[in-house]
Amino acid sequence: MQLVVSTYELRAKKSKQEVEIVDSVKPPNLMRSHGSQVLLLVSGLQLVLFSIHGLQLAAFQDHQRPITSVWVAACAEGNLYALMLPQLQLVSRVTAFPNVPVQLLSSPDCQWVFASSQNSDLEPKVFHTASLVYPLDDEPPVLTTFSSCLRPQACWAPAEAARLIVMHPDGNSMQLVVSTYELRAKKSKQEVEIVVQQIASFLLPDSVKPPNLMRSHGSQVLLLVSGLQLVLFSIHGLQLAAFQDHQRPITSVWVDPSRVITSSLDLSLRVYVWKKENKFPVLKSCYHLLGGSHRWAR
Repeated sequence: MQLVVSTYELRAKKSKQEVEIVDSVKPPNLMRSHGSQVLLLVSGLQLVLFSIHGLQLAAFQDHQRPITSVWVAACAEGNLYALMLPQLQLVSRVTAFPNVPVQLLSSPDCQWVFASSQNSDLEPKVFHTASLVYPLDDEPPVLTTFSSCLRPQACWAPAEAARLIVMHPDGNSMQLVVSTYELRAKKSKQEVEIVVQQIASFLLPDSVKPPNLMRSHGSQVLLLVSGLQLVLFSIHGLQLAAFQDHQRPITSVWVDPSRVITSSLDLSLRVYVWKKENKFPVLKSCYHLLGGSHRWAR
């Protein structure tokens, strides 16, 4: 009954690699992959790294309690709940914004949670996830407040561990500002301090109406949807492209490393593909699909 790790490719008809887990590693309760060659196994207090060929790369046992999967959720009353999976056991409860619905965005490295309230003047906050997952007795969670970013829209740059892009009204002119920050945790024996560094900022041109959707691609590209229009900027404000292929407003947008898909009230999908050129990737219109209903176009 020794455990075996098998790696498959979807189009292959047989196993590509099989690895026997050494007896020193207890049966894992969590398994993740990094890149195409590295496997991460969690067993109680231990995190072990293997190559898919069976070579043990590293082992860590730094946690004071067993590693588990935790789900951070928000409710309409403004509270954040950290729940241990799969039992949904309550780990911690924190009030982010009293009696105000909260929207959450998790960073790509899962170390940060951006919490905001869309329709209020409450300042958005970023929580250090570890302080929610492993709360200390009588200690508040580790967080920082973005005092100048009222009524924000935000997204994380997917190719960076903790690069946050925030769009908010400028305090003086009320023109929209897009600011990009990088976050890191500075740890000492006594506490964890959040270090926020602004790396870019620009004013959104008057020619672009206030966007209703905001996404990011890679580490440098921002996608904004405003009515019929899809506009791409660099994080420093360089306009890279603009598309107006739909006949009615765009209702949603999907962005991944290969493509962008927009849907619209004109009952069509527009598909774009990324092409790597020079410093920034270029988005090319590829094709469109017709059909559906207004019920599902939203």
